[in-house]
Amino acid sequence: STLFPYTTLFRSKTHSSKRTKRLLTLAGTYFTYRIIMTGREVTNSVEDLYSQFEFLQKGFWGQTFYFFKHTYEIIKEQWAHGRTFEVPVGVQNLDRLQARIAPYSYRVNRDDCLDLPDKIYEKIIVEMTPAVARVYGELSTMLTTTLEYGETISALNKLGLFLKFRQMTGGTTVEGIVDKNPGKLQALIDDLQLNGHQAIIWSSYVKDRKSTRLN
Repeated sequence: STLFPYTTLFRSKTHSSKRTKRLLTLAGTYFTYRIIMTGREVTNSVEDLYSQFEFLQKGFWGQTFYFFKHTYEIIKEQWAHGRTFEVPVGVQNLDRLQARIAPYSYRVNRDDCLDLPDKIYEKIIVEMTPAVARVYGELSTMLTTTLEYGETISALNKLGLFLKFRQMTGGTTVEGIVDKNPGKLQALIDDLQLNGHQAIIWSSYVKDRKSTRLN
């Protein structure tokens, strides 16, 4: 007998996706025991539950996805572009749904597993370096600027503008390097050296991640 623990099922919650279909075939063919570990079993709607429990046991719901949807969701028909389609507008029979999955579900919170101190949030104000300040100022006023080696940065709208701001304050954009030693990076280095502790560094962009590979 083989156990199949699957920890990233959030990628396979859509019942009709190719990933879900392959996963259900694989689980039903090769694995006798199956476990799901997920942070959020429902992220979009109760429909997320259908394929998860089908993964645990084929035929778990005893009905097709269509009937599952109409059992636990309130469905209305809408008309657009010359065709009619169904749209979920609410949920129903939640007590029945919870009773169905309760014997096969077990939930634990972080506090039940780990003895962690409370989170402390601290804002650190960092001055922009002259190189970052120049391109930041030019982009904010003219919506375009040029980097040291001639690369051009432009923003077509406010969303693009603020994305560029976030990138350049980290020292790089997709167009090129703004500053090899931006203020944010230096502040991070100073903090790590001052406190002398291990740290997990979160970043939004791949180039930020590369720049924080410190010795």
